[in-house]
Amino acid sequence: MKRIEMKKSFWSILVLVVLALPMIAACGSDDDNGVSDAAMIPSGKYIEENGLPKELFSMVVDGHNITITVTVNGIVTDSWKGTYRISGNTITLSFSDGTSETVNFSMSGGKVTIGEITYIRQS
Repeated sequence: MKRIEMKKSFWSILVLVVLALPMIAACGSDDDNGVSDAAMIPSGKYIEENGLPKELFSMVVDGHNITITVTVNGIVTDSWKGTYRISGNTITLSFSDGTSETVNFSMSGGKVTIGEITYIRQS
C-alpha cells in the first residue's frame, strides 16, 4: 500500500515539474525586455541622409536607448529621448515624456530609415 502511495507521489511531483519547466524557462527570456540583439540598431551617431544644414535631424543610439535631435541653423530646437523596439518592418519609439510612435523601419548597411527619414551612421 505504501509503495502505491509513493508511486503516486513520484508521478504527481514529476507531472508538476514538467508543467512548471516552460514557465521557468520563459522567465529567463524576460531579462532582455522582449527585444533580441538581432533587432538592434548598431550604437553610434547618425545624421539625416538628405538633411539640409538649415534643418537637420540627427540621432544617437546606445543599445536600446535613442535620442533624436532637430537642429535649425545650428541651434537645437527639439530633442526626444527614449527607447525603441523593432518588430519586423516597424519600430516603436517610446519617449521619456510618455508618448510613443510606431512607424515603418528598415536598416541596410550604415543606413537606418525611421518613418520618412533615412539616417547615415557617422561613428
